[in-house]
Amino acid sequence: MSLLPLDLPLADVVGDALRLHIGPTDLPAVASVNVSLGGGRRLLLEVLAASHRATVLVSDVALLTETVACAVEGGSGQSPVDPSRLPLTHTLEGYRFASRRLEGSVALAQEVAEVRRLGDRGDSVVVGFPGHPDALTGLTVGEYSERSVTWRTWHLYPGPTPHVVTTFSQFDLRRAG
Repeated sequence: MSLLPLDLPLADVVGDALRLHIGPTDLPAVASVNVSLGGGRRLLLEVLAASHRATVLVSDVALLTETVACAVEGGSGQSPVDPSRLPLTHTLEGYRFASRRLEGSVALAQEVAEVRRLGDRGDSVVVGFPGHPDALTGLTVGEYSERSVTWRTWHLYPGPTPHVVTTFSQFDLRRAG
């Protein structure tokens, strides 16, 4: 999927406001890619106006929904894993999440180049936001097999204090039965 430029107001403008949410959310997607993993398994990767959502599905049943966003409206009293910050790591049975923050214009430039390359892949989605050509959010499938699937995300903030928030997630598909 190629880079999709959007003309809409940003809902997240600094990586420090991002939080991890596990479970369904009501935030609308602005772009997505639905990747078949075989055997009725899929990974739905979505860019939201407020960051990203990844959903692991088997036979159209969501086994896991990961949302990294500034604010989430969702069912069942949805609240972040840690309301004070995006965790560096988080694990649940069969699921592993890691995040990191990179600072400065050199780190931003390196990650911009990597995210722009994702636009040529069919298993990725990249969205450009207004205000700066490097205000990007990108998601891609990593490795997958019958046992597990991984995905990566990038949230690029080119403002006065340039920084990048990246995430890496892994889900054990054997939980799908």
